[in-house]
Amino acid sequence: MKTVFFLFLLGICSPSLSTFSFYSEKINDNEKILLERERGGTRSGTNTEIEAILNDYLLFIHAMNYSGMLWVDVIGDDGSLQQSSHIEHDSQILLDISPLPQGNYLLRITLENAVYSGYFEY
Repeated sequence: MKTVFFLFLLGICSPSLSTFSFYSEKINDNEKILLERERGGTRSGTNTEIEAILNDYLLFIHAMNYSGMLWVDVIGDDGSLQQSSHIEHDSQILLDISPLPQGNYLLRITLENAVYSGYFEY
């Protein structure tokens, strides 16, 4: 009877375990965009770090040790502005880039005291 019950539980839990492992793989498919500081910045007691992560059609920007205005621009190969957003007093922004056509893009993140940029392929 214990064996039958164990097999029954295994049969019920197996689909949810496979879903979990697929979801875990998806999380690990994040592409970190390498950003370089273009200009700006003054000496301060904290070191601002900017992180940009692309996962499928979502672009996640996180500014650590920073508070203030943050502008994000996605620029196409031809130099045209494809998408833009800004936030104030928050350190994270999430952009849905699914409307953009496939191609190479420049990501420019402008803070009140510095500019960071990097390239990504969508």
